[in-house]
Amino acid sequence: NGERYVGQWANNVRQGKVHFESHEMIEKMVLGYGCHMDAKGTAKDGAWRGDLPVDGDWHIQFASGSSYNGECVGGKPHGHGVCKYTNGDVYSGEWARSGWGVCVFANGHVFQGEWTANHVSLNGKGTLTMANGTVHAYAQ
Repeated sequence: NGERYVGQWANNVRQGKVHFESHEMIEKMVLGYGCHMDAKGTAKDGAWRGDLPVDGDWHIQFASGSSYNGECVGGKPHGHGVCKYTNGDVYSGEWARSGWGVCVFANGHVFQGEWTANHVSLNGKGTLTMANGTVHAYAQ
């Protein structure tokens, strides 16, 4: 059925560090730490309880090639994390880019400041440093 499990077993129960791939969620997928790859090609490494991700630190490798390391709630980025995008941009801060964060863009520009819903906050504070060294400060 396309499922693959690599890891340890004890008394017919999966345990320890494992790698598990499936195109469907199954009843007792992983207990403890594991990796699950969904049908879209996104791989999530973290702690599982039954078939549910446990809130905490995770590594997510998206099918697009982008990756996220940081806090997750309900299996999704939430809290502090770092996302490296395939275009070379790197965002470090509160997720989902709401709150304080730093983004180093592939073109060399760096924005450090407040974000709202994945965008630079137009009502917040921040500093944009251009690749040529020019600095723009924003304060609301």
